Amino acid sequence: MKPRAAALIAAAPIALAFALSACERAKPLGPDPAAPNTATASQAPATPARPPAWIEWRADKDGGPRSYQAGPFTVTLTKQASEAGLRPHLAISDGKGAPLNLPGSGGSMTTAQAEFTAAALDRQSEGQQLLVRTYTYGAHCCFAYQLVERQETSRGAQWIVHDLGQFDGAGMPTPKDVDGDGRLELLGGDQRFLYAFAAYAFSAVPPQVWELVGGKLVDVSAAPRYRPAFEADAPSAGALCAERREPGSCLAYAATMARLGRLSEAWPLIDAADPGAKDPSAAMECWGGRTLCLDDREIPVASFRDKVERFLEHLDYLPAQEAVR
Repeated sequence: MKPRAAALIAAAPIALAFALSACERAKPLGPDPAAPNTATASQAPATPARPPAWIEWRADKDGGPRSYQAGPFTVTLTKQASEAGLRPHLAISDGKGAPLNLPGSGGSMTTAQAEFTAAALDRQSEGQQLLVRTYTYGAHCCFAYQLVERQETSRGAQWIVHDLGQFDGAGMPTPKDVDGDGRLELLGGDQRFLYAFAAYAFSAVPPQVWELVGGKLVDVSAAPRYRPAFEADAPSAGALCAERREPGSCLAYAATMARLGRLSEAWPLIDAADPGAKDPSAAMECWGGRTLCLDDREIPVASFRDKVERFLEHLDYLPAQEAVR
């Protein structure tokens, strides 16, 4: 068994991020032609949108049925038995017709839980939507995200549920006005970095910013207007890299600095995390310093720096023409 596979098995109790089929791929920082240029000298700066609070429910603590008000939505929670174990059930109403019955994820034999918040999140919808996340439990436990909204159709107001994917506990998306323009984005962590250079416990994630457009998550992390997320992350990411001197932690720091166009400043710390320098015998393993594993391919690299650059290029954090080999 390869060390990478063994480490994945050892880390089974820790949540593993699932791929996001609804997310578009990130692009490097550069011009943002999609951003409307509506500002004029006479316009006052936008007031940043306040992030909404999450409402948390656990069957073993809060009981059920239990009702909550989130914006225009009344949410009543109960627990249900399923083949996988207990799961939450959400009855969602807005006073405009029949309620929506939404079963959540689950798998615990002792309790069910759900978290939700209401806000104007979708750029193509009017009013507020309900963002719901429910815990999957299990060896690779995650939170499943869903966006619930009412849409007017030729048949009247209809409930629409958008599945947004599953996220590990490291850097789960939460509503935040990242650029201060009065509209909410989702700010979380790029979970493609988990297990990339190290086991989960030794991995870190750089920020990731999404806009919700038509019920889909669009990765807009590279847009210049979201630079504040990376500026805020850089000091703590650098401190973690310096403290741990581990490839998984320093890779996230490299990604943040690459987004800011400051990767050259980070190399001294990142070079110090070269696993090949600590254990030459492991240099050719996937988590070593001389092999990059991508999509079931093992790619020999000249150095740990080369490995970091190639990985960042692969995820479009670093344009290929700017990488120095």
